[in-house]
Amino acid sequence: MAHQSADVHLIRDDPEALVVWVESIEQGRAVASEPDDQEATELITESWRIRAPRSLVREWDATRR
Repeated sequence: MAHQSADVHLIRDDPEALVVWVESIEQGRAVASEPDDQEATELITESWRIRAPRSLVREWDATRR
């Protein structure tokens, strides 16, 4: 667990860091270290979808069809 705490401090010290929720550690490891604008948009959207209430995700999806 000490390793995770050290990681948190490194992220907080990096103003360029993009921190997102992922569904698994494997997915987190696969995230690009320097995403372009489209990749960043996809990462942020997917992160939001993981944490948002399901009803809000359904409502948002309905506006995208």
